[in-house]
Amino acid sequence: FGSALAFRYICIAITKTTEHLSQTNHIMKTKFRILCCTASLIACFTIASAQEAVLPDSATIPADSAAITGNGIEQLSIPVAEGVVIDVVYIPGGTFMMGATPEQGADAAADEKPVHEVTLSPYYIAATECTQALWEAIMGYNPSTTKGANLPVTNINVYECHEFVKLLSKKTGYTFRLPTEAEWEYAARGAMESKSTKYSGSNDLATVAWTSADCGEPQAVATKAPNEIGLYDMSGNVYEICEDEYAPYSSAAQTDPTGGSSDQQIFRGGGYISAASDCRTSVRSFAPTDYKDAFIGFRLAIEP
Repeated sequence: FGSALAFRYICIAITKTTEHLSQTNHIMKTKFRILCCTASLIACFTIASAQEAVLPDSATIPADSAAITGNGIEQLSIPVAEGVVIDVVYIPGGTFMMGATPEQGADAAADEKPVHEVTLSPYYIAATECTQALWEAIMGYNPSTTKGANLPVTNINVYECHEFVKLLSKKTGYTFRLPTEAEWEYAARGAMESKSTKYSGSNDLATVAWTSADCGEPQAVATKAPNEIGLYDMSGNVYEICEDEYAPYSSAAQTDPTGGSSDQQIFRGGGYISAASDCRTSVRSFAPTDYKDAFIGFRLAIEP
């Protein structure tokens, strides 16, 4: 594009210059045109070569790769930059009971009720929280307080997440977004493989989550056990921003719910600052939409 634009402007310059030459001096005008066209072709070749030189070497970024796990779950690895890959899990939709289901026991809060039926369309969800390496590869800076390439990125709000997913989608060709609250909870519960545990993947919180009981800062992603479908840190480590704003639950069955318009952003999963009761699969947290903190991160979803 740059070389074509340069050629166009050179041609315009040639035309204007020749208009000033004598109308009768045809030989001079012809020589001038030949000389300028040769110069313009050399200039365009130089621009095109320079543009090609600054393009990233695609050989350093492997192609996307899909795999099927032993229990039949589809996983997709999407390379973003050299050494930076997003692993996502395919969830083929489904219907589940959302909210304070029986395994949540006496810890269930009022805003987790009433339990209601939710049906979801297919989607992909990331196996881990968004890392600082991934964020920096797209945004060019790292807002996190505790730094580390494989730590979850923190100190971001939903508006910054929206900018991130827009740029990431443009770079990869996939339609990235934040998960809805319902998508998040279904995935945390293990989706189609759910064993109805209190926390994501286990009733023993210590095996699946970093919480206030064992750390005081964010930990590297995927260092505890995953849940039934291969998702890490859905309980604990950092709170995860969902796309929804808070809305009270209704007992009515819903399909692909998207929350309310309360200016209170939903956060899920608990974090390294949390007690056990705040790391359950059904617990809901919320704060103003522009809120950010050292214990808040997010997880990606993709339109199939």
